[in-house]
Parts: sequence; C-alpha cells; structure tokens
Amino acid sequence: MLSWLARKIHPAALDRQAAAVARTARAAIMPKSSGVRMFKAGTADRLSESWNPSGYNVDSALRLGLRRMRNRSREQFYNNEYAKRFYGLLKSNVIGHAGIALQVKALAADGRLDTVGNRAVEKAWKKWCNRGSCDVTRKLSFIDLLKIALETTARDGEVFIRKVKGFPNAFRFALQLLEADLVDENLNTVLANGNKIRMGVEFDSWDAPVAYWILKNHPGDYLYGYTVGTHERIPAEEIIHLYAPEFVRQSRGFPWGHAAMSRLRKIDKYEEAEVTAAYGAAAKMGFYEVDPAADPEEYVGEDGETAEELLSEFDPFTIEKLPPGYKFKAWDPQHPAGNYDPFMSRMLRAVASGFMLSYHSLCNDRGDANYGSQRGGTLEDRDVFKTIQTWLCEWLLEDVFREWLPYAVLTGNCQIPPSDMPRYGDGATWKPRRWDWIDPLKDVTAKIKEMDAGLTTATSIVSEKGEDIEDLYQEKQQEMQLETTYGVTLGTTQKGGESIAITA
Repeated sequence: MLSWLARKIHPAALDRQAAAVARTARAAIMPKSSGVRMFKAGTADRLSESWNPSGYNVDSALRLGLRRMRNRSREQFYNNEYAKRFYGLLKSNVIGHAGIALQVKALAADGRLDTVGNRAVEKAWKKWCNRGSCDVTRKLSFIDLLKIALETTARDGEVFIRKVKGFPNAFRFALQLLEADLVDENLNTVLANGNKIRMGVEFDSWDAPVAYWILKNHPGDYLYGYTVGTHERIPAEEIIHLYAPEFVRQSRGFPWGHAAMSRLRKIDKYEEAEVTAAYGAAAKMGFYEVDPAADPEEYVGEDGETAEELLSEFDPFTIEKLPPGYKFKAWDPQHPAGNYDPFMSRMLRAVASGFMLSYHSLCNDRGDANYGSQRGGTLEDRDVFKTIQTWLCEWLLEDVFREWLPYAVLTGNCQIPPSDMPRYGDGATWKPRRWDWIDPLKDVTAKIKEMDAGLTTATSIVSEKGEDIEDLYQEKQQEMQLETTYGVTLGTTQKGGESIAITA
C-alpha cells in the first residue's frame, strides 16, 4: 500500500513535505526571537563592537608579536620590581638552594632495592652536576643551569638546550644553553621533502619537530661588529625545546607574564606620574601674577630680565622679594592622593593573578591579610610551584638523565654493568624542594593522627618534605651507632606534658 502511494505522489511534493517537516523541527528547538543568542560572548552589538579579535591561530599570532613581546618582557625584568620578584620566587621555590635531587630506586633480581648500584648512579650524577662539568662554558653548576633555564623560559617564553655528545670533559657529555633569539622566527618556508619550517622549527607531516634552524651568531651581536650569518640545522634529538605549551599546534613559547605585562607597564607610568606630582607638592611651587590693584613700575632684573620673563627657583628656607605690582600665587597639589593605595592594590592584585601567584607573595604585602588568607594563598602558590616542578622534571631532567647515563657508564664514571642501564634509567625519580609546614605544631600533630588512623604512611609524610624515607632510616641508624659509641643519648621524652632533654 505504502509503495503504491509513493509511486502516485510526485517527487517534488515529497521534497516540499520534507522541507516543511525540517522547518517545524528547527522552530521547535530554536529560540522564538531572532534577537536572542545562545552565547552572549558571540553576539555583536553596540557594547561589544570593539571586541573583535582576529581569527589567527596561535603560531600566526606569535609570529606577528613574539619578538616585541619577548623584548618587553625582558625590559620589565630589568626595571620592574614586581617582575623581578616573580622570577626570584620561581627560582627559590621551584629549584631552591639545593636543586632537584636524583633518587634512583632500581630493584635487584630478588626484588629488593639495589642499594650499591643506585648509590653508584647517584654519586656519578652528583659529580657531573658540579660546577665546570655539566655546562659547555664550564662556568655553571647544574643548579645554576636549571635556574637560568627556568628563569629564561618564564621571561622569554622558551629556552633551547643542546645536548652536546662527545664534549671534551670527563663524561664526554655536556649541555649548552641557547637563547630564543637564535631560533629565527622569521624563517618560514616549505622544504623540498615536504617538511615545513615555522618560526625556525622544522616539522614533519605529523607536526613533530625534526630539526631546529639555529643562527650561527646572536642577532644582537651587531654591537660587537659580528655578522648574523647563516643558519645551522640541528636535529631535534639533540635539542631540548623547553617551553610550556598552552595551545594545540603551538610551535614556540611566549612569556609567562604576558597577561600582566600591559598592566605592569601602566602601573609603572602611573607611579612615575605620582612621584613627579609628589615631588612638586613637596616643593610648594607657585606663579607670579600681576596685581590688578597695583600700578607696577617697569621691572628690569639681572641680565635685562623683564617682568614678563620672571622665572625663579625656590630653595628651602629662603624668602624672595617680589617685583613691584606682582603677587605670588601658590600651587599646592595634594599628592599622593588618598585613592593611591586602594588603586595600586587593585591593580597589583590583577597583576598577581596574571602571574598565577597570590597578591601577598608577589607584592610582599601582608598588611591586610589574616592568618587564614595568608595560609590559603601560600598553599595555592605551592601548588603552582609543584606543577612547574613536575613539568621541569618531565621536560628537562628525565631527558638529560637518559642521555647522560650511557656516557657516564662508558667513560667509567659510573660503575654499573652497561646491560643494566635501562633498569637504572627506569628507576630514576626526582625529589624537588619542599617547604616547611606553615604551622609546624598543628601540622605535625595532624600528620601523626593521620598515621595513627592508618590514613597515611611515614613514607608519604617524609616524601612531602622532599626527603627519602630510606635516607632518614640510615641517618637514624648512624645516630644510634654514634650514641652507643660515645655513650651519649640526645633527644627528648615526654613526662607530665613537659619536654625533658636526656643525656647520659
């Protein structure tokens, strides 16, 4: 029956009927008024007509402004106190004075920790990290190199680290830091093999980097009479491109403080204007004006100066006699004004958010913060630093360690069998710096209660402090042996709620 009806109905009528059904369905799900949009951020009206960003992808946007943004970030690093503090906080909290320690946890055939082999690897790594060994300039220790790499990445958006294999040192392996300026963002082309060079980085068809095109001389070296010269193509396996990608298909990094840079610049100009105005207010300047009630005589001052050319400099504790027919009109600006502090506080809070830190940490201002807010801000800051530590370990330390280990073994600096290198490489872990508890008594008491309740372990608690439980037990064992040897016991015990020192 249905097939007979279908043959009788003209195809054009079926098309009209289908179109009507589609219109009815669309009307059921679309808003009744054509003026209503699903997303206000996508509307175009009088209030948002100036909000019209380009449709460039991230690489196109970077290509147009990367060098200028990088140079502006460096200028703020040179001259702005808040930017300088941000980079200082990064180095001290992410790297710290002791750096990021290597902890090897390789297991032996019996399933126990291979203590001898682990110690041999850690000892060789520590030797290579010493000043004069790990860096091609022989001027930096590995801690120095990490701090410079981190600070440069945050300030410039990226840094390039070349793994120099066969370098003439005891390990035959070293690292070379390369500034972002050496990877020419103006080099953009398609090669004969189909690879594309975007801002100095060569990519294959899968957008995987295969090489970096490095300028032989720094573009800023023209001050010394050098020529920039040509590029050197370095395979990607020899380069660590250290940056924090935030977009899909992002070829280069950009400064971490990019969102705060413009506001920092405005703050700097505003403070300069306030200081200038405050200086004027302190000087109590003024003007000469003609007294309309007087009949001034013709005034001729020194060097033929007439009354119309009067200009005086005011010195403290001096009184100046006015020319006939003139009176002094004081100019007394009130600066800094009463809204200076709240305005600066509001602006700097936005800057701190742009740097992903709390206001009281970045601005070193704890005047209006109570204990709870300071604690909360400090914990949030530490989470940010921990995230950066994890990124740094994954992007830099693990790569360097796996490249370094074969050279350390083959040069005789690390006494482990070459066949065991994968086992020790897989057993490598990193111990970044950690921080003291904010309220030690309360925090330690809470940890003890958690451990008593079975909610945590001593290993976890020691790890939170950036230490290793095995090292702690070894130190305790050594202390017990020393106490036995010398017949002296140092420690405390609890008696009646009091802490009593015990010596023998």
